[in-house]
Order: sequence, then C-alpha cells, then structure tokens
Amino acid sequence: TESGQCQSCAPNHYTAVSGACSCLTCGPGTEVDDDGTQDSCVQCAPGFYSNDEGSCQQCQGNEFSTHSGATSCDTCPCGAESDGSGTGCQLCDPGEFSTESGQCQSCAPNHYTAVSGACSCLTCGPGTEVDDDGTQDSCVQCAPGFYSNDEGSCQQCQGNDNVI
Repeated sequence: TESGQCQSCAPNHYTAVSGACSCLTCGPGTEVDDDGTQDSCVQCAPGFYSNDEGSCQQCQGNEFSTHSGATSCDTCPCGAESDGSGTGCQLCDPGEFSTESGQCQSCAPNHYTAVSGACSCLTCGPGTEVDDDGTQDSCVQCAPGFYSNDEGSCQQCQGNDNVI
C-alpha cells in the first residue's frame, strides 16, 4: 500500500511476486489456489465453473461441466439428468423420462417408456395397459374378460358384455 504496510490480498485476488503494490484477480474459469498463500490461480475442477472474477461454483440442478477451467455449465438434454457430481449426465431408466433441464421422473399412470433416455412417455393403446410389475416399461394385453379404452387400465366386462 502507499503507507508501506503489507496487507493480504482480498478474497479471490492474488500476487505472484514479493513486494507487489497491488493484487490481481483470477479470470473466468479459475479461482485463487486454496493453499492459503494467495500466490496463484487454479482452474475450476470438472463439475465446477466460474464466469467472473469469483470463486468456482458447483454446477447445480441438471447442469454439468466435463473439463477443468469451465466458465459455465452445460444442461443435460431431455432423457437425462445430472449424474450428481456435476461432471456428466446419466440416462433416465426405462419407465422414466425427463424434459430439458429436468430430473428423471416416473411416467404418469398407464404411460410407459421401453428404452433408457426417453424425453416423454407413450400411452398404451386400446386393449392394453401398463405391465403391473412397477417399472412402467411395457404394455400388456388385457386378460380375457377385460377391456380398455384409449389410455385406460383394463376393466372387467360387466354382466352380458363381451369383449369385441
């Protein structure tokens, strides 16, 4: 400083030389090394980003970054969600779907997906219903004496009704 007194650099500022009169800021994608010396910058780790002169922040929600020094996070596409570490995406399981920037969720009743990575669920057609094994990954034919209309569960025929 002008008074000749040494001071510590402000947070996320550093100086790489002794006797410096001012501190420097770390650029986007970096932060001050956390070894306590405030003498260098390091790149943000995968799963983290810095888009200004601040510290690295972890990617949130359905976002990820795969490389060091990221200045922003990418969004997982539909049919996938963040792997939890913020370093990649994982596909939704059969019976689940996700929209962009969403989490994998179960299909609505009598809807299904048979593949991993679905962006939406399908409906079972007339005469079928979602398999009742709890996975919502396939449709099955209604049993004899049962029927279903569009997007419905199989219902037992009543009285003299016949399945057509």
